[in-house]
Amino acid sequence: MQIRFKTKEIKELFEDFAKMKKIIGDKRTRLIKKQFDRIRAARNMGEFFKLGLGKPHRLSGNYDGCYGVHVDANFRLIIRPLLEGNQEVIVCEIVRVEKMEDYHG
Repeated sequence: MQIRFKTKEIKELFEDFAKMKKIIGDKRTRLIKKQFDRIRAARNMGEFFKLGLGKPHRLSGNYDGCYGVHVDANFRLIIRPLLEGNQEVIVCEIVRVEKMEDYHG
């Protein structure tokens, strides 16, 4: 899939994993890179969903329209499929990384 980024800061972290490592640590950076590579390798969201890796799940509330991808027990990568018109999520080939978050504080 094609991957875009919500902010310049997020893009810079995904272009420089050494910088990300300084901020969130080695283990989480390796896990995020693994999920990022899996998303990028999939042709579309449907293919990524079929893998089931990272337990992708639809989010609601402030993240309505986004999907959470499990990184570790409390950390997730949040992606938003960039749909064109009435396109179904499963055929979407472009996602935007919204953020990485520790959702347990």
